[in-house]
Amino acid sequence: RHELRFRRADGRDLWAEVASCPITGADGRHVGALAMVTDATERRRRDEELRANNARLRSMVADLERHKQDMAQIAELNELLQSARTETEAFDVIRAVGARLFAGSSGGLSIAGSGDEMIRVAAWGTPAWVPARYERKVCWAIRRGGPHLQAPGHGVHCSHYVGDGACRFLCTPLSVEGQLLGLLHLGDGAGTGDALLDDATRRRGELFGEVIKLGLSNL
Repeated sequence: RHELRFRRADGRDLWAEVASCPITGADGRHVGALAMVTDATERRRRDEELRANNARLRSMVADLERHKQDMAQIAELNELLQSARTETEAFDVIRAVGARLFAGSSGGLSIAGSGDEMIRVAAWGTPAWVPARYERKVCWAIRRGGPHLQAPGHGVHCSHYVGDGACRFLCTPLSVEGQLLGLLHLGDGAGTGDALLDDATRRRGELFGEVIKLGLSNL
């Protein structure tokens, strides 16, 4: 029993299930074969549709599970920040939760210093592309007042970016009542994958930033 693909006269494919058996004569010698060919095109289409639906369902379940885990870590971040007594404690919390929430990626938090200066106060992964100090005016996200994505063939790199251009890099300004509080940096650090173009990752970053703003504002 085999499944074979035939080509119709009009060029379309026809999938068929072929079941065959040998025919032997009275002396036991092979004299031919009997084959039954059944059109399996519709069954194969249904099977492929079922596999696709199952794959989508598995993906949805995985997304829900990931969302549940994200919410648990966001809730933990909020509780820890509300309990922090100093900015140093808060920065340690942000660093630890950021490393878990964006596992496999790099990131960091810069806060507004005196004058026009931004100071990196938390980092995870290998964010060598975020300097310890830089001027606000060199960041496109601060200029635009919203998230700024930098990737090969997409967007313009901020002047504070010191990588080789292969990294996907997202800057998100954190502002409270119109006043700049800090800047959240997220990057894949290696130029692989499209994680930062993913809506789920962006939503995770937005939630992360909102909790950071609330925690630091309270301090």
